Amino acid sequence: MARFTEIDTSLPWFDTQKFVIAEEAEVRRITIPPALKPNYTGFDFTFSLKDHVFIFEQYSLGKTLSPTQVLKFLRVLFSSRRLVREFGDVMTDVVSDAEQLPALLDMHQLRWLKIVVQRPNPDDLGELEKEIEERLRRQKARSMEIAYAAERDEGIRPNKETRQLAEIAMSCCRFR
Repeated sequence: MARFTEIDTSLPWFDTQKFVIAEEAEVRRITIPPALKPNYTGFDFTFSLKDHVFIFEQYSLGKTLSPTQVLKFLRVLFSSRRLVREFGDVMTDVVSDAEQLPALLDMHQLRWLKIVVQRPNPDDLGELEKEIEERLRRQKARSMEIAYAAERDEGIRPNKETRQLAEIAMSCCRFR
């Protein structure tokens, strides 16, 4: 995966030595082939075919690549007409570190909790995942959202079902 700077060469150029807008004659001498892009930083990634998970490096050479940037890139990539025609809509989402979920759910003052469950990946579904898949399929829905708000001066105490839904929500954020 690559990150680089796109330069709009139609905008004025600035001469940092003279501290003025560059003269037309100076700008005409600039020749950068269109395929070359400055400020390149490469980011390693892998895609698990079994789990449909795209894992990427967030830091490289002192530069960062945010999950939001990767999500936008993948959504544009997977929205191509050819892919949609062949495979249907491709759902993409960001999956947080699943190991952090128990700590999140056990927070003492958990004030609100929103769980968004996307239609599960049909590979290796457990019983609850099958139930959710069927519920969404019957209603021609691709996702469901459940939100909890704490009582005044209390923290939410997620029960077993809520914890399972949260785990499914994290595991269902797959590329389909």
